[in-house]
Amino acid sequence: QGCSRPRSRTPRTHLQPWPWDPTDHASGARAGTLALRSPVPITFMSSASVAVIGGGISGLTAAYQLHKEGTSFVLIEKSDRLGGLIFTEQVADFTIDAGPDSLLIQKPAAIELCVELGLHNQLVSTLQPRTAYIVRNGKLHPIPQGSVFGIPTNLEALLASHYLSPQAKIRMAQDLVLPPKTDESDESVASFFRRRFGKETVDYLASPLLAGIHAGNVEQLSMHALFPRLVEAERRQGSVMSAFRNRPTGSTSTTSTHGLFRSLTGGLQTLTTALTQSLPNSVVKSGGEATSISGSGPFSVTLSSGENLSFDKVIFATPAYATSAIVQSLAPELSNLISSIPYTSIATVAIAYPRSSIDQLLNGTGFVVPEIEPDLSIAACTWISSKWPGRSPESHVLLRSFVGGSRAPQALSQSDQTLITTVQHDLRSLLDIRVPASLARVYRWPRANPQPHVGHLELVAQIDRHLSTYPGLQIIGAALRGVGIPDCIAAGRAAGHAAAQ
Repeated sequence: QGCSRPRSRTPRTHLQPWPWDPTDHASGARAGTLALRSPVPITFMSSASVAVIGGGISGLTAAYQLHKEGTSFVLIEKSDRLGGLIFTEQVADFTIDAGPDSLLIQKPAAIELCVELGLHNQLVSTLQPRTAYIVRNGKLHPIPQGSVFGIPTNLEALLASHYLSPQAKIRMAQDLVLPPKTDESDESVASFFRRRFGKETVDYLASPLLAGIHAGNVEQLSMHALFPRLVEAERRQGSVMSAFRNRPTGSTSTTSTHGLFRSLTGGLQTLTTALTQSLPNSVVKSGGEATSISGSGPFSVTLSSGENLSFDKVIFATPAYATSAIVQSLAPELSNLISSIPYTSIATVAIAYPRSSIDQLLNGTGFVVPEIEPDLSIAACTWISSKWPGRSPESHVLLRSFVGGSRAPQALSQSDQTLITTVQHDLRSLLDIRVPASLARVYRWPRANPQPHVGHLELVAQIDRHLSTYPGLQIIGAALRGVGIPDCIAAGRAAGHAAAQ
């Protein structure tokens, strides 16, 4: 099958595509199929004013900004590879993004960085048509045009939403007349949808689409933290459907023609490789884990090797649980707050088949599977060869499925072959694929998906209040203020600039 046992190393940063490719649940993964090499020769700058701990996209971007502003720094990364969850594997003529695979243009930080790094000629758009599907009763039903987050914004889209029953459509239409929520307290994604649109939309919209892209539990994820646009739509307009129906489209001819997402011709690792190559070799220290921090500017950072390094300022760009462990001795209350952010794990399974073996035309980006659907284990499947140009030879299709998250928390305890068999069973059922795979790869991402639960924004505010008593310390990364690549890049650049000042 072309797969191998997973290696033991785990990624250092955690992020997810945001906000709207419902078929792409790859918030991140652990590549289990090849040895990872360090992208640059590793040496060490003996004296620096800033430490950046964590070499995923957030930490890399912070380091890039520090270097751009002429501030001395050291980038400390536990593993022997920079880039975190952004990882692209080239297998024969296949290009496989094991983690996130797209950049949202509505949040410009990522595209602006690509242009700044000279990658503008490598940016590519998603292929047309850009239709995504929802499974109901074992069949794929397209999400109609005129939908936002799967929510119909006009009568035509509502009637064409065949993944909803007639009774659910009638209930959903009541959003047009229901009064808005009277208080500003946070609520779960499920609570919001149940209140505005009815129970069935929780099962067939909110859970597979909104909670699904975070591999989380729809009853626990925070509406205010993850989908503030919908909260604001209800607050301002009273009706979510009316708000989006009446919104200014803001569409340019470029957006409507090329879609909302971009990638890079060689996969998203092109971005992290360019960032890495922009840094001097002497600023990167890999293979050494930061274990604790003490002091108050200068700070003393202790590494697993026993080294004690002194810095005026420290930027943490590690997962919440790793940051919590490092700051425990310095700031126990801050550590406890950070450690309360939970994570889920996910496995990405990439499979290629001969194109001639699939009767169904794979027109679109892929499909999501509601948890309520019986006898299916995958959460979603992205049709990579139909989504991006040049990712597979013309003779084959490349599919990427996702198993795990809150719906299957034990998935990563299964063997590679079990995961591949599970995915093939579901693809056979949904797409009638009955031939052996030409290629299979399993990528394991333990504790990769931060889960902003109800009350997350208040938790972040508490973390900020504690941080304010430690001038010179910053905490960034997907767990706090946004899981998308553009969010992490914007936060990284802001942190680097603040430290440089």
